[in-house]
Amino acid sequence: DNDLETLRRALWYETDLRYKQAIMNFLKKKGRFISGVEDHQLADFSSGHEPTVRIDPVPPFDQDLKSWEDLVRDISKVFREAPQIEKSRVKFHGDRVVRHYLDSEGNKLRTADLQFGIELEAWTKTDSGSPIHDQETLYFSRLDRIPSREKL
Repeated sequence: DNDLETLRRALWYETDLRYKQAIMNFLKKKGRFISGVEDHQLADFSSGHEPTVRIDPVPPFDQDLKSWEDLVRDISKVFREAPQIEKSRVKFHGDRVVRHYLDSEGNKLRTADLQFGIELEAWTKTDSGSPIHDQETLYFSRLDRIPSREKL
């Protein structure tokens, strides 16, 4: 069982057997190909479908920035007037996102949308002096879905 020479011989025999089988299989396939028994027409990689072309319009980013500045200032004022809050931050962001997709089969896609977000953060301390931080971020795809000033 622990004879190294026997193990080498067994491994060589098995490797030689597998090699000879692979050669035989290769020669059989080559013979069928040459004689015309097997058809080796490779399928086309393309699906044969017309390429998809979808170009969405890019929405204009014509937002009233003054109203958003006022909203951020109003919410910040609420934080400033709370004596227990040591530090706060309110951020509003609006982004126009345009995605392009092209591939080698002729598919072309362009999608575009607007995304909005409001981030509210506040820092304070517990009675024992441990710092506490809380943050809330709200995301919206349409401006009419943003909560009212009172809810924010």
